[in-house]
Amino acid sequence: MVRKQIMLIRAGVLSAFLFLIAALSAAPVCADPQGIIILGDSRAEEMHMFVGDAGVGWCYKVGMGYLWMMSEGFPTIDGDVGAGTAVVITLGVNDVVDQFRIPQYAAAINAKAAEWRARGAQTFYVSITPVDDALDHYEHNSDIVYWNNTIQPLLSQDVVYLDIYSAIIGNFSTVDGLHYTGPTYERIFDLIISGVESAGYYPYSEDDYEDDGMPRTTMTVAETEGAWSGAEMPADDAVSGISGTESEEEVPGYTGWQALADKTIYYVDGVPASGLITVDGELHFFDDDGSVMTGWIHRDGMTCVADEEGIVHTGWISDGHYWYYADESGILVKGWFRKDGKRYHADESCIIESGWVTDPNAGTFYLASDGHALSGWYEIEGKTYYFDSIGCMVTGQKAIGDGEYLFADSGELVRTVSGPAPEVLKAE
Repeated sequence: MVRKQIMLIRAGVLSAFLFLIAALSAAPVCADPQGIIILGDSRAEEMHMFVGDAGVGWCYKVGMGYLWMMSEGFPTIDGDVGAGTAVVITLGVNDVVDQFRIPQYAAAINAKAAEWRARGAQTFYVSITPVDDALDHYEHNSDIVYWNNTIQPLLSQDVVYLDIYSAIIGNFSTVDGLHYTGPTYERIFDLIISGVESAGYYPYSEDDYEDDGMPRTTMTVAETEGAWSGAEMPADDAVSGISGTESEEEVPGYTGWQALADKTIYYVDGVPASGLITVDGELHFFDDDGSVMTGWIHRDGMTCVADEEGIVHTGWISDGHYWYYADESGILVKGWFRKDGKRYHADESCIIESGWVTDPNAGTFYLASDGHALSGWYEIEGKTYYFDSIGCMVTGQKAIGDGEYLFADSGELVRTVSGPAPEVLKAE
C-alpha cells in the first residue's frame, strides 16, 4: 500500500538528526500500526499543550519519575499497547541527580519492552534533554550527560534509544531553565516522530493527515490526575508491587499467604510472588519460590534490608558502622540522591560518604559528617571554600552576592577582589 509520507523535520535539523539513523536501523517494520503513546512528566504535559493531540496518546504527570512510571504510568497505557504501537518514554529528568535509579529505569524499561515486543510493539527511550545551566536548579547538564551515557548501554535490543539531547544542545530555549518554549517543544516532538518513523514504525494511516501533511488530531485529554489521552484509566487496584515472575507451582486464582510444610509462600493470582512486592501496606522481598527473604538481600545489582518478619526497610539504615539510605521501593541507593532538600552521595557499596568527593561528571564536593553536601562559605582544615547551590566547589574568579572573589584551582579562596569579606562557617 502506498503511504503518504509525513515530513516533520524542520529546516536545519536534518543534519543534526542523522546520528539517530544507525541506532534505529535495526528496529523492525510493523504493518497495521496502531499509533504512538508518549509517557512523560511536566515536559510531556507542556509539549502536549504546544503540539496538540497530534494523533498521539499522551500519558503524563507533573514531577513524576520512576515510582510513578512503575505504579501508574505503565499500567495506564498497558492495555492500549498492541501490534504496531510505538511507546515513547520521556521520563528521567526528575531523577537525574539520583544516579542510583539508572539501573532501575533500565531494568524496568527492558522488562516492559520485551513484553510489548511480544505483542508487536516497539519501545523508544528519549534521552533526557538539556537544561539552561545559567539558572540555578537541581538538574544540571553534567548530571544529564552522565545519566544518558550510563543508561544507553544498559537498555536492551528491544529498546530504541533516541538521542534528542545531542540534536538540540546547541539550539534550544527555556522559560525557567528546565521547561522549554513552544518552538523548542515542537522541535523535540518533530524529532521524536521522525525517530519513530526512521525505525520503521508508521503510526499514522493516510487518513490521519491534514492537507498540510501534519497528523490529524483525533484524541482528547481525560480529566485525570496527570493525563491519559487515548485510553481509560486503569482500576485503582490494577497494580501492586514492582515485579512478579511465574513458577511451575501454582494455586489457581489464589492471592494470599499459603503455609507449607517448611515455609510460607505468598501467591499473586495463583503464582508465587518474586522480587519486591507490597503486601498489606508493607514491602517484602520474595525469593523465586515465593518465600519471604530476611536480612541483607543482594539481587540483580540491587540491595535491600529486611527485618526478621521480612519487612523491607526504607529510609535511613545503619549497620552499626556505616549509614545507608533505602528509597521508597526499598532499594539501597548508589550515587547522588536528594533527601529533605539536601544532596547526599553513596558509594558503590551503598555507604553514605562524608568528606571530599570528586565526581568526574559534576565536580568536587564536601560532604558533612552526616553526609549532606555543603553549600555556601565554609572553612575546612584552615582554608576557605565556596560551594554553589548544589554543593559544587567553585574555582577561578566568581561573583558571589555583592562581592567578587578569586579561588585557586584546588578551591581555596585566594583573595577578595571586591566587596565584603565572606562570612565563613566551619565545616561540620
